[in-house]
Amino acid sequence: MSCVCSDKGKCEEGIDGSGACSCQTGWQGDRCELKLGETPVCAPQCHPEAVCRVDRTCECQPPYTGDGLNCTAPDLCGEYNGGCHGNAICSQTGVAVNCSCQGGYRGDGFSCEPINRCLEETNGGCSDFATCTFTGPNQRGCECNQGYVGDGSRQCLKMVVPPIDRCRSNNGDCHPKAICKDLHFHTKTAGVFHLRSPQGKYQMNYSEALSACQGEGEEATLATFAQLADAQQLGLHLCVAGWLVDQKVGYPTSFPSVKCGDNHVGVVLYKEPVDTSSKYDAYCYRMQDVSCVCGSGSVGDGWVCNGDIASVVATTPVYSLFYKELLKYSDSSEEGQSLLDFLSTSSSYSTLFVPLNAGFALNQTLSGRDLEYHVTTNNSMHFYEDLKESGGVPSRLGLNLSVAVNNSQNSVTAKRVNTRLLLSWDIPASNGLLHVIEGPLRAPPLVRSLMVQPC
Repeated sequence: MSCVCSDKGKCEEGIDGSGACSCQTGWQGDRCELKLGETPVCAPQCHPEAVCRVDRTCECQPPYTGDGLNCTAPDLCGEYNGGCHGNAICSQTGVAVNCSCQGGYRGDGFSCEPINRCLEETNGGCSDFATCTFTGPNQRGCECNQGYVGDGSRQCLKMVVPPIDRCRSNNGDCHPKAICKDLHFHTKTAGVFHLRSPQGKYQMNYSEALSACQGEGEEATLATFAQLADAQQLGLHLCVAGWLVDQKVGYPTSFPSVKCGDNHVGVVLYKEPVDTSSKYDAYCYRMQDVSCVCGSGSVGDGWVCNGDIASVVATTPVYSLFYKELLKYSDSSEEGQSLLDFLSTSSSYSTLFVPLNAGFALNQTLSGRDLEYHVTTNNSMHFYEDLKESGGVPSRLGLNLSVAVNNSQNSVTAKRVNTRLLLSWDIPASNGLLHVIEGPLRAPPLVRSLMVQPC
């Protein structure tokens, strides 16, 4: 119902209202338009939200209820949330309602919309390499994009491609008889290593860290952020701050720890820019080599592995003519078989002067004596530096080989064995040494003694 109260009355309006006017103290009438000649006074005093009637009784003004001495406002927020939005908080002061949006929402209280962080902030505050998803009012989820790993919120690192074991391809270019180990693959740090100053922890500024890493060997440098991220994904965890390329400082964490990066898993970076005079450790990077170690029964540097003297001759094409003659000798006599066995036996430790194919004359052959003349006696290894003019080299033939040393004006030393120039030397074998000479040796003629018959 509608009512037309004067300014001295209040209308009991609303759904439950009667439409009547409730007059202030000292006024009466349907519209509260008549002023009483004498203002009534109630004792005890009425409630501030009540009026004193002519009969000196207190009456609560609508919508307050009570006996006039005590008046209570109705619970306006208890019904329909006081007219506030469903996602608003209704508060009441007297009969005045105040509406304010709940946390995560915004508006005037009568209209409230959820806050979408994915739209309000740049990518919702997620990493640049993550996707932001609205999960509720002022809530969002961050998930690293495909090809990246991390928590999505603070950091997404490009997913590391694990190093490929180079030994799986062609034995890492090691000799077939060598044991190959890819150090870059087996260290599980993708070439990154921590470096500390000899003076102790946190003693290097940026330029000192650069120099220190470069001093760790050929091609060693300060690690990049990406290289440290790769090492972290492979399991590197060090709660020690170190310099990186581009004047960055950080450290890798592979598991959460309150005392190390505040539970962050990834690469903890210090806020940039970092003062380059500050002192930290360093994270360096170096592409590690393949290790080649000759297997049992062979010797060499791993890139070249030689077996016994006979096998070296047999597998080297430029020695094929000498090997052909050796096989012929072995097939034709017990002495030849004994020589081949000697060159194949692990305990012989002798020296072979092997001629190149280029030093053979057309259709040249070697006798058994010639072949024996190329081999030193048992336990007679003669390195290049041991070959001197003052001493001969004993051969299996029972005759010594002569050595000549020529020093030229340009300080190049040339050595000859029985006039044959040494071309290369100290080739290791599991049972001795090989020296390469320019051509085959010829054994001296066999001297027969003459038997004189008595007269």
